[in-house]
This record gives sequence, structure tokens and C-alpha cells, in this order.
Amino acid sequence: MNKEVQELGTFSMEQDNQSQRKSHQSNVGEEIQFLEVVKEQRQMVSGIKYYLKVSGVNVVKLGTEKEKGRDKER
Repeated sequence: MNKEVQELGTFSMEQDNQSQRKSHQSNVGEEIQFLEVVKEQRQMVSGIKYYLKVSGVNVVKLGTEKEKGRDKER
């Protein structure tokens, strides 16, 4: 896949992680780390509409402020 498509994949994963944090649907410090776009489909409309199938891994970021706070409460 070309660089532009991979950047779109990264952006979409970052937006999804942000959305999950705002709606509290993910655990503290947990997010999906983007690996690559596996499949891409483009549709020409008034602009370009992309359909991306992306690959990612679930990661937990230790040492976040909320994690540190939880450790102190124990």
C-alpha cells in the first residue's frame, strides 16, 4: 500500500482510540496500536471515499496518571 493510505490508517486508528477514551469504552491506558492497512478500496464520489481494513494490536500503556493514581489507592 502507498504511504498516503498507511497514513490514513494511522489517522483512523488514532481517531478511534480517542473516541473510545472519550466514551470510556476502553480500560485505562488501553488502546489499539496501528500496524498496517491490510486492504483498501476507493470510491470516487464528490471526493474520494476510502474503505480500509486495518491491522492493529491491543496495548496497555503503563504509568499513565490514572494508573499511578490507582496504584496509590491500593
